Amino acid sequence: MRLTALLVLTAIVGVLAALGIPGGARAACVPSLQTIATTVTSPVRSNGGAIAVTSSGKIAGKPGGVDARACSISILTNGGAIDGGAPSRAPGGAGVANWQTVTTLTDAGAIGGGGGGRFGRDPAPSGYRGGDGVWNARGGTIGLLAVQAGGTIGGGQGGPASGTTWRQGQAGAGGAGVSNAGAISFLTNAGAIDGGDSGPGGSNSSWYGVNGAGGAGVSNTGRITALANSGAIDGGDAGRYKGYDGLPGGAGISNAGAIVTLTNSGAIMGAYGGGSFSPAASGSGASNAGTIGTLNNSGMIVGAAGAEAVYGGPSAAGAAGVANSGKISTLANAGAIDGGEGGGPSPFGSAAGGAGISNARGAMVGALDNSKGGTIVGGMGGGSFDDGAVGGAGVSNAGAIGNLTNGGSIGGGAGGAGDVDTNVLSDK
Repeated sequence: MRLTALLVLTAIVGVLAALGIPGGARAACVPSLQTIATTVTSPVRSNGGAIAVTSSGKIAGKPGGVDARACSISILTNGGAIDGGAPSRAPGGAGVANWQTVTTLTDAGAIGGGGGGRFGRDPAPSGYRGGDGVWNARGGTIGLLAVQAGGTIGGGQGGPASGTTWRQGQAGAGGAGVSNAGAISFLTNAGAIDGGDSGPGGSNSSWYGVNGAGGAGVSNTGRITALANSGAIDGGDAGRYKGYDGLPGGAGISNAGAIVTLTNSGAIMGAYGGGSFSPAASGSGASNAGTIGTLNNSGMIVGAAGAEAVYGGPSAAGAAGVANSGKISTLANAGAIDGGEGGGPSPFGSAAGGAGISNARGAMVGALDNSKGGTIVGGMGGGSFDDGAVGGAGVSNAGAIGNLTNGGSIGGGAGGAGDVDTNVLSDK
């Protein structure tokens, strides 16, 4: 009976492994230390143990850098370079991809997603998406992700589109610096986390294609218990001045999941939207469509300026410093939260500045506290050959704010050339 049961169990594990189901794959994990001190041109796959990339080590996967699909990683330390690889005809690979559990990931070097490749032919060639710097899949868990001073994590650039027919061909989106669909207990950054830039929709002499979107510095659709930034988190540029049309620039932090505590003493910044004829929206410093328990800011959170129209349509408005369409229980500011400047000057029309804080219809901020020394300021309106546009409100509210206290300064942005200053507070 025991022999029969053992044979059945062995068969089940074998089937699970053959199907690629993690439970079956973990049965084959034999933990051991993997040290990378030279250049490796294929992905490094976890075996359940630790992985150490030294200062002389480099992983240049084709595609994929470190792969934790089958087995967990106890400790991953990077003092060198981990690159997701840039295939010519496929999406860029992730620098680190996790489906299992990474107990600790420490980066003092460079982790980058690979650039996206290209597909299709004229008149409408298009680009693949760039890879994420660190990608934590749904069901994956990271205990501590720490970017040390001097360390960087970046999304890969999207693949190019350079068609020969108007508005044909779509460039690839930039990858996120850190993309989380699972669970991260602690994410700390004292270095730099950057979203990848869009692939170009054209060149300075050809604007036929459409730009892709810029990647977020940190993109969360899962759960992050604590995110603490003392360095820089930036969104990726969506191709300003490149391509006919474009998609939005990347937010510094984009949350559609849950962040329990977000603390910033560094800089969180959005990036330009793309397009030359009809520029798209720029990225907010912090964009929330999910839930944030507490957002404490003593640094800078800045929305990107709107891109100006070079040929044709209207310029884009500046982005909000903090854009909320979900729920923030407490937003406490002792630093600076700024909206981006409106696009312009342009003969085709300027655009309004972004709000310092924008709370959309249906959204909620439980308590907004701007303490002594804190500033919340709307962006300046874009200039024009005719009249300039209005500046952004310091706080623009179309939803619900439970309690607003101000011991610092809340100010509207100046109007563009020929216009007047906007209101300090706009409550729609």
